[in-house]
Amino acid sequence: MIFHQLYPFLFQDHVLLGHSLSTHQVNSLPDCHTLCLEHPRCLSYNFQTTSISSTMLCEINDATSKMCPQDLARRTGCKYLEHKVH
Repeated sequence: MIFHQLYPFLFQDHVLLGHSLSTHQVNSLPDCHTLCLEHPRCLSYNFQTTSISSTMLCEINDATSKMCPQDLARRTGCKYLEHKVH
């Protein structure tokens, strides 16, 4: 499957500020996506790789950029993704 089909609501170099439910260390973007799917209040998530180690951070959010556009901010090296709603 093509990347944008798996993650259709991806904002490169952005994060949603002020809506974090929890932060987790993960090994990959799919791991972060799975954490969001498993959390009943997750609507979006921020994903960040760290330059210090191979650790990646996953921040589960209870809002989206559509709900709170003023909280979407540029942050180099981060990805903001919204949960695809069917």
